[in-house]
Amino acid sequence: MTEIFNQVHHLETRRLLRQRSTQAEKLFWKQVRSGQLGIRIKRQVGIGEYIVDFYAPKILLVIELDGGSHFEVGAAQRDADRQKNIEALGIKVVRFTDNEILQSMDDVISILRTVIDERKLIFTAENFT
Repeated sequence: MTEIFNQVHHLETRRLLRQRSTQAEKLFWKQVRSGQLGIRIKRQVGIGEYIVDFYAPKILLVIELDGGSHFEVGAAQRDADRQKNIEALGIKVVRFTDNEILQSMDDVISILRTVIDERKLIFTAENFT
């Protein structure tokens, strides 16, 4: 079976993305790192051919922050295809814009806490069936 997560050929790209984080990514990371939301979240994780912004492996949750490039021509379709492929692996994807992060972080964290709690319930229930 082919390894899906953090393939070696993405290693340098993932490192560069962590080093060149956007302002929104830096601010978001300060809010979620070190298990602050009750779940470990990693940043710049390879999943198949994609590198996602943030990933909570225990609850199969991807968190994407959409900056300016996500609003260019064709980007919406690429994002939709990417999300469909990731979700086909049983991974939930939630998206926030950089503006939401920069202007409404409390709202973003509130939404994210709800999603995390829902995912925890799913995975706890699965452990008992």
